[in-house]
Amino acid sequence: MKKTFLLLVFLLTACGTTPRSNFYTLDEEDPVLPQKIATPIIGIKTVHLPAYMDKPQIVLHKNNQIKVDEYHRWAESLRDSLPRVLSNMINKKADKTLAKQITVVTLDDFAYNLDIEINRFGATKGKQVILDVWWTISKNHAVVSRQHNLYKLPVSNDFDDIISAKKELLNKLASTLLPHIQKLK
Repeated sequence: MKKTFLLLVFLLTACGTTPRSNFYTLDEEDPVLPQKIATPIIGIKTVHLPAYMDKPQIVLHKNNQIKVDEYHRWAESLRDSLPRVLSNMINKKADKTLAKQITVVTLDDFAYNLDIEINRFGATKGKQVILDVWWTISKNHAVVSRQHNLYKLPVSNDFDDIISAKKELLNKLASTLLPHIQKLK
């Protein structure tokens, strides 16, 4: 009897299926090279994130709680992808190369630096996605321009909708940054 029970438990647990993991990026689906290739004037080295967001899983908010979704994940670290995604969005809007992600490989010396501090880049399923961000443009450690922006978009419960809304909020940030970067000399 005991052997039969153990065999039954084994078979039931062995037959269970694990949900499939989904991986997402914030990159634009159809990247476009700017018409004018120029030397970038501003470098984006890091985007500072709250520790609770520095995870491979997508983080959701509900009231004052955080839910980490094991089956919906970022394809790469947000710390790595956000500088690249933002510089690509800025360049696409300008139709020329203005911004570039600073990496260990490039170590370019840019005339200006863009420092981004994200306070919140969260989603509440069926409600909204929020981007709460401070950004600073500096030259030789002197502040040229600094601003705090808060962007919000309504979303459904669908993860594809949430990721699309996050991309749209980053595009809004790129649109805000562009005129400040275009004024630099």
